[in-house]
Amino acid sequence: MGPKANPRGAPLRATLLKLLAALGMLVSAGMAEAAPVRTGHVTAELLSDRTVLAPGGEAYLVLHQAIDPRWHTC
Repeated sequence: MGPKANPRGAPLRATLLKLLAALGMLVSAGMAEAAPVRTGHVTAELLSDRTVLAPGGEAYLVLHQAIDPRWHTC
């Protein structure tokens, strides 16, 4: 038999998909930050040190998470 599906992994996958969508908006709009995303127990915000990025350029991204007490992410 194959491994059992982890039902608790579904919220994490949904959160990651939302964060990736926020990253896409950040890149396409050239903003320095994306709107915070709230998912149940976590508020996440993606920040950049650049407002514009040229092809081949570099940028530093920060994922800021505000996590509810006694909650964790993996």
